[in-house]
Amino acid sequence: MKTLNIVFQGCCHSQLNKIYESIQETYEHVDLVLIGGDFQAVRTPQDLNCMSVPPKYRRLGDFHEYYYGTRKAPYLTIFIGGNHEASNYLQELHYGGWVAPNIYYLGDAGVVNFGGIRIGGISGIFNDHHYEQPHFERIPLNRSSERSIYHIRQFDVLKLGLLRGKIEIMMSHDWPQGIIHFGDKNWLYRIKKHLQSDAESGRLGSPPAMELLKQLRPMYWLSAHLHVRFQALVEHERTKNEDEIELDIEKKNEDEIDLDLGGNEDEIGLDLGGNDDEIELDIDETTNDDEIELDLGETPMSEEYPKNEESNAKESTGYPQTAFLALDKCLPRREFIEMIRIPAPESGSNELCYDKEWLAVTRATNKFYTANKLPSSEDLEAQLRAERQWIEANIKDLKIPLNFEPLTPQLAQISAETGIDIRTLSQRQPPVQINNQTQQFCDLLQIERLP
Repeated sequence: MKTLNIVFQGCCHSQLNKIYESIQETYEHVDLVLIGGDFQAVRTPQDLNCMSVPPKYRRLGDFHEYYYGTRKAPYLTIFIGGNHEASNYLQELHYGGWVAPNIYYLGDAGVVNFGGIRIGGISGIFNDHHYEQPHFERIPLNRSSERSIYHIRQFDVLKLGLLRGKIEIMMSHDWPQGIIHFGDKNWLYRIKKHLQSDAESGRLGSPPAMELLKQLRPMYWLSAHLHVRFQALVEHERTKNEDEIELDIEKKNEDEIDLDLGGNEDEIGLDLGGNDDEIELDIDETTNDDEIELDLGETPMSEEYPKNEESNAKESTGYPQTAFLALDKCLPRREFIEMIRIPAPESGSNELCYDKEWLAVTRATNKFYTANKLPSSEDLEAQLRAERQWIEANIKDLKIPLNFEPLTPQLAQISAETGIDIRTLSQRQPPVQINNQTQQFCDLLQIERLP
């Protein structure tokens, strides 16, 4: 067995330069970086007009440097979406894809393979007003749809719930509802006093995320959103012939990283799904200097498909324990990065690869992307078996192609070509465009590109 050194980052808030800098200063060897949302893949000022952030807090950030090639991510990076995103760009890649060289978006929901482990995630946050609705939002976004577009949908939860093979890492931006009861919630209430009323009223966290955690039973569940470091351990009911996993949680004393962001600490903060218009400016300087390293030791890795494909739709293989970890945003004296070491098979490729089971799920469910009524998981079982056979017969190379293209020109170029003043362009939303990666993915699976 080999060990994968994976660094998890909480909310990004378009601070890629500082995040990568702090990772390089802290860790010698990193195989992969995961980011838990609020990534803010802003290419030009036009993308800011599709982000659910008040105008006075909108800023271009670092991402455009990676998109246009001024910089390149020093580590392979995978991220999910949060509730403060350039939603127009992410919608182009709702099946997933490269937003820049070496930076991969998992899509509305997705699962990929890296180094012999499976990594999945779901983007956005939970809001019961839109949960059962289809993905109806289209560019240009209005005041309402710029908020609803980042609300997770039952469609994506259904897709993830169809998975039967083991998953090592799952990510969600908001926390699974009730996860605080598996950790030191009294400590959390002292640090974030407003969370207690939200928890007691049932507004804290995502119910579908907790349902998925209990069903999929991943080795790790990683989240961000609440701008605080918190860990918990969920013990699942054991099944027959299940291997025991011991979580070796080791205290480490390391030097605190103090990143000077120039004194600008006004970041967009908490959105609990109950009131999307409410914004909390989180400038809390609370910190905990003790880093905790989660090490699961010698653990059986995932299988591409379960051995019994006829199993009941509600049953899934998984790990007997799920370690939950949430981290902060990138600010001075905050705990926003942490390394997770996961054992992996020696044969696992360190190239990012499609997941066979997820490809089959995508083929089986694609036509329901804009549907008002979804089938049950039981109704999809026969279709899934057929799609698994199709994937085995037709998809021979699972390596995700390096097919990123910077399709959006910079505003100076658009201004020169059109004669429109840059200030005028900056006030507009960008035009709709078809991303080459989305079309190529649909061609690969022979499915209709939706929307």
